[in-house]
Amino acid sequence: MFVEFDLQRAVDYEGAMRASPYARAAELEAACWALAERRRPPVRRIVELGAGSGFATPALLEQLAPGGELIACDPSPHMLAHLQPLAGMRKLVATPSRIDLPDDSVDLVFSMASFHHVQNKKVALDEIRRVLKPNAELLIVDVDFGTPAQRFFDHVVQHHCRTGHEVEFLDRAFMQLLCDRAGMIHRWSRRRATDWQFSDAGAALSYIMRLLGLEIALAELAPLVEHWLSPVRHADGRVTVPWSLGFHLLAKPAARAAS
Repeated sequence: MFVEFDLQRAVDYEGAMRASPYARAAELEAACWALAERRRPPVRRIVELGAGSGFATPALLEQLAPGGELIACDPSPHMLAHLQPLAGMRKLVATPSRIDLPDDSVDLVFSMASFHHVQNKKVALDEIRRVLKPNAELLIVDVDFGTPAQRFFDHVVQHHCRTGHEVEFLDRAFMQLLCDRAGMIHRWSRRRATDWQFSDAGAALSYIMRLLGLEIALAELAPLVEHWLSPVRHADGRVTVPWSLGFHLLAKPAARAAS
């Protein structure tokens, strides 16, 4: 099962992204870094899980070989409705646990800021393993367990998100365990600072509330953000919200040679 964004959650999310389009620029830069760290040539087919309205989609198109295809998947048609058409991309309503694609047909699966929504991660990895070609890779980018962002989710978002948020976050050890159970190879896990940037404190609070679908007054949210995330206020009024993401690269084992 995957937590699906309803219409209002999709509208709020997209509204936040449009109001502060560069707030998560460091996340996108880090995702591009992780894609480059794969040290692989361009590929023919990429599946993006939890594509939403397309935050990372243009960066993934850069990973395609000429004539390649990017399949932007999301369980919410409301989120995909906000994803603008792009050359080389098609949309697919799908969850990580049910991807309507043939076996051994995908060169790279990518998931950014969405895998924590997957409630049965072993089942999802089994399905991802099925669609990946032998030796093809899965790159998961998400909030890591044991970070301020994770604690904010568990202590604030879980209690105030309009669509619920009871989830499990990853770390290196959990990822290795999942790989062992799903028959995947754990290539590496890394973590990078990806702080969010805002023009002022009001923009930061509004963004957090709308992006995460919180049903809480801004006056009540402010001290919670202060306590769990410790935002930095600059002399010119700008606000930095400390944030970080984990990067986990997995691979499907190579096909065994025929005996």
